[in-house]
Amino acid sequence: MWAVAAIWAQNEWSSKKVFLQFPGQIIAESWEVSGTTTGILKDVHVDRFAEVKAGQILATLDDAQFLADLEVARKELNQLRAQVSSAEAELQASASEIAADWTSDLRRFQVDVQRFRVEVLDLDLQGKKISANLRQQKDLAVSCLARIKVLKEKEALAEKKWSRLDILSKSGQVSFATVDSARAEWLEVVARKMQVVQEEKVALGQIETLMSTLAALTESGKSNQEQLALAQERLNDFGRTQPGSPALASDPRIKTVMASIDVQTSRIESLAVQYQALQLRAKSPGTVQGILARPGQSILPGEPVLMLAKPSSSQLLGWAPERLHRNRIEALDFTASSAEITNIPISFLRIGPVFEELPQMLWKNPSIPEYGQPVLFELPPNTGLTPGEPVQLSTVL
Repeated sequence: MWAVAAIWAQNEWSSKKVFLQFPGQIIAESWEVSGTTTGILKDVHVDRFAEVKAGQILATLDDAQFLADLEVARKELNQLRAQVSSAEAELQASASEIAADWTSDLRRFQVDVQRFRVEVLDLDLQGKKISANLRQQKDLAVSCLARIKVLKEKEALAEKKWSRLDILSKSGQVSFATVDSARAEWLEVVARKMQVVQEEKVALGQIETLMSTLAALTESGKSNQEQLALAQERLNDFGRTQPGSPALASDPRIKTVMASIDVQTSRIESLAVQYQALQLRAKSPGTVQGILARPGQSILPGEPVLMLAKPSSSQLLGWAPERLHRNRIEALDFTASSAEITNIPISFLRIGPVFEELPQMLWKNPSIPEYGQPVLFELPPNTGLTPGEPVQLSTVL
């Protein structure tokens, strides 16, 4: 009897509960990928809906201007090397005319430092040029691989067509000329495929050579940096052993060389920044939601090229049909349900200050806008809900 009474009381209590339900949507966290410089979009290296990692190159701008600037810098560096050699020759001539003294030794140490600085800059420029060529060859190899895949499919279709027509020709249903034409089409596709295969082979060989050269340059660069440090140390030690010595850069010829090297160093550093700007990288992992530009298109600084999105979300936004005070919401237990997943417990985070229009996909009638008070909730991990997916929020008042 007591059990029957308890069930009756529970049913009575359930019948008096007030349920509040309102629509919501899983927040889609997306962001644009744009460049920082003006240029022509050379290639997009990802496909729509592809997953990308942080730091991955997504697209590249044309590097023709960068290579031209690199060549100008290389010629200026050659002039600078000649300037250092000229200063060194003048100092040696001066030293031969008079007895070797402290000043001539100082100048010799100074010239050694500047000569090594020029060598370091030269190797840096060579490395940048090789890196640019390496990227071009890698892009070519990737392009060849894609073209080979397409040509293999065309080859299979052309061969199938030729075989079918050859069979039909034996029964007199098609002419031998038609069969020969089909065979010629197949041979043309095969020839194009072999040509691209050869291009890929050459590109892969170039990649191997360039990578080996770049590794050797890196080692040479380390050696030059060490020699530069030693030369600078010798110069500093020499200055410290000469009490009351004049300024180390007092000679106007050396001062001119030092100023020129400083300018060239800044220029090369600027080229490094310019090269990085030609590569559009993913700042964080995500999924390619959209490709907003195509190769050959002119891109302005800040103009979006791709749209990335997180594959999952930890938050959802609901729109309550009536004003709910924060204290009241915090005391309520909310759940979210989608078409396939029901009663997911969610946690209240924040509430919006004003009512706003709901996304059109949540309107009951597509022609009648609906409004609600935005409420932000946190989802538990691994819910399986998709960003942008509509959900229904429920609570008991």
